[in-house]
Amino acid sequence: RYSQSIPNARDIVHQHEQSLMLDDLKIHMDCCIDRWLKQNANESEFSISLTDLIDDSNLAEIFVDYASDVLCGDPRIDDCELTHNSLEVTKRELVETRLYCPLTFRVDPDDPCDDYDEVDSANYIGYDNEINAAIRADLYSDEDAVKRGLAAYFHDKNLDKKVFSAMPRVETRNGDIYGVITVKSYGELNKTEMIDLVGELTGSLADGFGEGFEQREIRLGDDSVYISFWDCDDDYFLKPESEAFPEQEINQGMGGLS
Repeated sequence: RYSQSIPNARDIVHQHEQSLMLDDLKIHMDCCIDRWLKQNANESEFSISLTDLIDDSNLAEIFVDYASDVLCGDPRIDDCELTHNSLEVTKRELVETRLYCPLTFRVDPDDPCDDYDEVDSANYIGYDNEINAAIRADLYSDEDAVKRGLAAYFHDKNLDKKVFSAMPRVETRNGDIYGVITVKSYGELNKTEMIDLVGELTGSLADGFGEGFEQREIRLGDDSVYISFWDCDDDYFLKPESEAFPEQEINQGMGGLS
């Protein structure tokens, strides 16, 4: 059992196992090189057949063991099976999860020396398309974020592999506008991964993408508005849809009952 008191204990053990396999590969290759040098001790030149190298059963076994171990440990992979002459790999299907957060809307103050004035986000219901266009324009300025959104900035190695994309946008719900991050992952995220995901995304919304986006002026009707996906208030949240709107989950579960 992996120790719960050591951060990333499972990853440490897995990396150690892979390191041992690479050591075996190095030892075997060193033996091959030594054998080649002895066989051609009296030659000024000699060639090494790549076919013989590939057909080396010991080398092939080490390669297969290493590849199989790496693939089985990859969060994107559902199954990896060795057949007679190949590794059959099955990837996990993409699962969609939506995380919601409140938005903060600000406008320029009447006095240029003052801070921005915060305004009611409900004033801008109906401008979802304009806001989402501004979000896309901001993301698309970074080539890495075009396909993966905020997932392109993950620091957690496991999440970087398991989460394919995390796209921010806004959506009108319950008479207000909310930020929503649509996450596509290879398989369901477990509790620990969800906690790590919220941490990564909150950091990006506060300091990375969010910090840059909230400084972008967006024209909504007659107003020039600045929108933030993050706020330091205690009531700020970034939650899955079922937790952000629990009353709707209950109503849907009672659908058809009277």
